[in-house]
Amino acid sequence: EPGNVSVLLFDVKPAGLVNGDRVFLNGKNAAAVMKNDRAGIDKPVEVSGYKLSGDDAPNYRLTIPKKMTVTITPAVQSALYVTSATSHTFGTPYSASAEGGTGTGRLVFSMLPGGTGAAQINAGTGRVTVTRAGTLILQVTREADSNYQQISTEPFTLTVKKAEQAALSISSGSRVTYGNSYTARASGGSGTGSVTFQIAAGGTGIASINSRSGEL
Repeated sequence: EPGNVSVLLFDVKPAGLVNGDRVFLNGKNAAAVMKNDRAGIDKPVEVSGYKLSGDDAPNYRLTIPKKMTVTITPAVQSALYVTSATSHTFGTPYSASAEGGTGTGRLVFSMLPGGTGAAQINAGTGRVTVTRAGTLILQVTREADSNYQQISTEPFTLTVKKAEQAALSISSGSRVTYGNSYTARASGGSGTGSVTFQIAAGGTGIASINSRSGEL
């Protein structure tokens, strides 16, 4: 965050002393600060307030190193997980969603290989456009920012169930004279599945039908 941030120094002691001289480094009023605590490499640290003490201190001059730095590595984000439903019906809207993570990195949605279905996903919104029912493997990533590393969810399995078709009905005539040709026709339904014909039980007549063409 903006503003001066204190830095804790360890094992600070004077150097270059003549053997046997009694000189100590007094850090009672010392301070070490950097401009902010954002992640970065070789961030400058300003040190002040140190004094020399001891019987031989008047014989020495304290010089603070001009270049003192600290490196702050980006932190690991908190857990990120998918919150959208695990099942979906083909033909209805679906958008993936996620919660968690840390920082300001944007959420990115992706489709992983391995599912039995087929779909495209909008990387920015999570909107899923399914082209074949089955299982889809999704993953969400929160990108890195200046303070946090990138993190991704565990692979998330979405099961897309087949939708019910629209009503299917026989559209050909309901009567035919014996000896004349008759071909059954049907309309309605949904999808790309083929239409097949069969003679159902319960009638008083006898006939056979071509299952593909509907010819009686």
